[in-house]
Amino acid sequence: MMQDQKHIGLAIGAFFGVVLVGSLLLVWPTRSATKELRVEIAGLEAKMEAMDRVTEHTRLLGEELQQAQDYVNQDLKRIPGSPDIADLMRRLSLRVDGITVWDQTFTAGSQHPALEVSGQDDKKQEEIWTKAMPLNIDMQATFESVFAVMQAAESMDRLVRIMSVRLNIDQERLNQHQEPIVTATVGLDAIFESAEGDGR
Repeated sequence: MMQDQKHIGLAIGAFFGVVLVGSLLLVWPTRSATKELRVEIAGLEAKMEAMDRVTEHTRLLGEELQQAQDYVNQDLKRIPGSPDIADLMRRLSLRVDGITVWDQTFTAGSQHPALEVSGQDDKKQEEIWTKAMPLNIDMQATFESVFAVMQAAESMDRLVRIMSVRLNIDQERLNQHQEPIVTATVGLDAIFESAEGDGR
């Protein structure tokens, strides 16, 4: 009887030993794999956070780029490669109707450096590539028509400088309470970039 109990005890002990060893053999790899997965998950979460920061930074850069493009398109003027006076005259011409515009003539001058740099001699001044072509607009018209020409010049997408404005009022028409006609000369500079070494 004692022998049987001893055998039963050994059998039970062996059973639990096998179960324990089996459990360890099954649990340990799973525990190890779980630990590795947690490390990998932490690494992926860190990468996702980094990507979120990069995405936000990219979005901010995109907004800055759009603002810069809007500034260029809305506030900066284009400097063409030639004075293109013919196009400028066409865009600033008003219809001579004998009522608001009696006469309008254009006179182009000689090109010169657009920038006056102090302390530069004449030869150095000629090497400046940004040039200006003067254009005088002589008009006999209402003040509103003269002002419309100046507004048209200032609102162009290309760079045009208004250099001078001279006005004389027709006093006789003014005394007769008619709409005054002014004699005006508007001096413009059409700014352009000359090619390097073109000799101009």
